[in-house]
Amino acid sequence: MKDRILAISKGQFTYEPIKLQLSQDKLRLVVVSGRDATESFRLSNVRGTKVKGFVTTTDDIQITPQTFHGEDTEIHITFSASHVAAGTKMDGEIHIITDCGETSLPYTVEVVAPTITDKDGVVEDFRALEQRIAANLEDGALLFHSPSFKNVFLQDNEPETYLYTHLVKR
Repeated sequence: MKDRILAISKGQFTYEPIKLQLSQDKLRLVVVSGRDATESFRLSNVRGTKVKGFVTTTDDIQITPQTFHGEDTEIHITFSASHVAAGTKMDGEIHIITDCGETSLPYTVEVVAPTITDKDGVVEDFRALEQRIAANLEDGALLFHSPSFKNVFLQDNEPETYLYTHLVKR
């Protein structure tokens, strides 16, 4: 203790920077084409004191809250795949700038095709639907009349959506 007091009196300080803690090393979002997906992570520091800063990214990702001040903050990341084709994979980084330093959190977004599920499994394209109808006409009709049929098979196809709407109208 005496050595430490002498070192401080001579102006020799040992300063340990406060390190940020993130609850995750990497974010992975899987989103259905035409929908949104949300993921979150927690931000704090090793000492448990308040952290003040902001979060940013260059991609089309919504971050809430963008600014924060607190001991333990939950940050929500939302990605909208409303105009992104299925099969698209995006990688990027979320930049976190705080009074405790800066860091980046890598993320991966994978956009998958929408599907319909029934008692026999997943139907994700017209070929699988055709096989399901050939195997059991009643199950095929139930899939055709399901509320999610239009979203899965007729995405952004206005003429076919119009035809489908009139076919199922009673």
